[in-house]
Amino acid sequence: MLEPSLRELETLIRGVLAAPAEQMDDDIVALVRHATKARPKFSVVLALRALRLEQGLREAQQRLIQLQWELAQSKRGLATSTSSCDDDY
Repeated sequence: MLEPSLRELETLIRGVLAAPAEQMDDDIVALVRHATKARPKFSVVLALRALRLEQGLREAQQRLIQLQWELAQSKRGLATSTSSCDDDY
């Protein structure tokens, strides 16, 4: 998995800033603020982790599509070879 690009990070930030404000649990807000105070680069680490997770999800989805296609091809080949064997009888 590659390191997220600057463009991907910019897209994530624009998306977050453009999203309508959400109601947030006060405990969650306090927890994130505490983490940010304890580790000043926390928000950067969190953003990069989110991007890596999204990237991993996309890769897994692409692999699933590939495997589904291969399975369909395999079944198609099996059906073709089975039907050609039926012609022998």
